[in-house]
Amino acid sequence: MKLTQIIEEEYKEISGRKKNIIKKIYSKALKNLLEYYEQVNLLHLLADSFPDEQFQCGLKSLFQKNPWTREEITEFSYALTSFQEKKYFQLSGVFLTEMVNVHYEKTKTKKTYIIPTIHLDKKLSHLGKELRGAHLHIEGSAGEECGQNMHKGLLVISGDCENYLGHEMWNGAIKVCGNCKDNCGTSMNNGNIEIFGNAKDRVGKYARGGSIIIHGNCGDNAGTEMENMHIHIKQNCGKNAGSYLKSGSIEINGDALENAGYRMRGGEIIILGSAKKDVGDYAIGGTIFVYGNIEKVGHLFGGEVYWKGNKVEKES
Repeated sequence: MKLTQIIEEEYKEISGRKKNIIKKIYSKALKNLLEYYEQVNLLHLLADSFPDEQFQCGLKSLFQKNPWTREEITEFSYALTSFQEKKYFQLSGVFLTEMVNVHYEKTKTKKTYIIPTIHLDKKLSHLGKELRGAHLHIEGSAGEECGQNMHKGLLVISGDCENYLGHEMWNGAIKVCGNCKDNCGTSMNNGNIEIFGNAKDRVGKYARGGSIIIHGNCGDNAGTEMENMHIHIKQNCGKNAGSYLKSGSIEINGDALENAGYRMRGGEIIILGSAKKDVGDYAIGGTIFVYGNIEKVGHLFGGEVYWKGNKVEKES
């Protein structure tokens, strides 16, 4: 059975007023999208959920012919409920974001695009991927790689989000009202990310610019090998904060676990609470300030550690 036939079968099961509302949406969006897959032989994308450049260009040309309204974009996100079990469901986040991009570039509207996901059993991934200036508000939680490679604009997620939020983003702002899983802001180039809940491991790893604010707790390996950016953790932080740090700064309002500043090369780490053992172990540069208790200072090769304003001398 062709994918376009699957769409028709799904559509037949919808009845009443909702059918009238989304009739145009199904025929103009999902059906045309799947026809496009078949025409250009991109069916492999439905399996791995990672659209390539050719897919992005195809979407853009598709919607230049059929401009959408903000209301249709919102209604389309509701319509996704009927397609959650299909293997192309995870592409919907890219699909929705490209709809937003094309509409925004045509209208330059200052209004916010709302994508309601709270009614979905599964989480949409790739929302805000390559966002190019619009304000996109996700009402509910979101899946992986949201805000990836975004260029400008604002992405707000009112719930939680999965891994790789803001991965390799170039500019713009992301706000998450809930919690975030691993790899938030990894390899980001610029822009701002703010998490109002907790974040798990590897926040800002390999990042090269921008800022990340975590209002809750943060997991291990925050700021690993980052440079020219700022991370502010307003509660406690896990192990290896700022390991291999090149430049920039990490500020921790609470306590830090073991190996803060491990092998750091530059930049600074400020810990307002206490720090566990091996602070600055094998550091060759940079500065660490600790204002609470220090369990143990590590072997310093070139970096500096200050405890309550006093410099800690290197072991002979």
